[in-house]
Amino acid sequence: MKFSEKSENGNNKLPKTDDCHPHIESRINARDRQADPDDPDAIAESSARKYIQHLRWFQFWLDEYELTPDNVTSGDAVQLSRDLTDAYNGQTPVSRWREIHRFYRARRRIDPEYPDPLERHDTQYLTKHPRLAVSAA
Repeated sequence: MKFSEKSENGNNKLPKTDDCHPHIESRINARDRQADPDDPDAIAESSARKYIQHLRWFQFWLDEYELTPDNVTSGDAVQLSRDLTDAYNGQTPVSRWREIHRFYRARRRIDPEYPDPLERHDTQYLTKHPRLAVSAA
């Protein structure tokens, strides 16, 4: 599988946080802070780790196509959908898609002009997985 997280010898192929695009790195750091054990409203550490892994996978995917989060197009979003579906089964493709889409929505809250190439395809992608689409809200 081209987008598997592990190489043939079992090593992790995902980039480290500080090797990610600054916007992705910022989102990873925000997710990490959301798991603060001293915060009663914190998310579970295991959830934060999964969200972070989804974002690191997105950076891996971007690197493979020589893209940045800033220049992903609607057509690239379709390719992302295909690659997620080809590389994973179960809930993983939908969970990754949702976290990547959350990344773009968070960027748009900071800069309303920031493009969200997944927005147009979000409902369509989730409908391919009707059992999971209900939990996407």
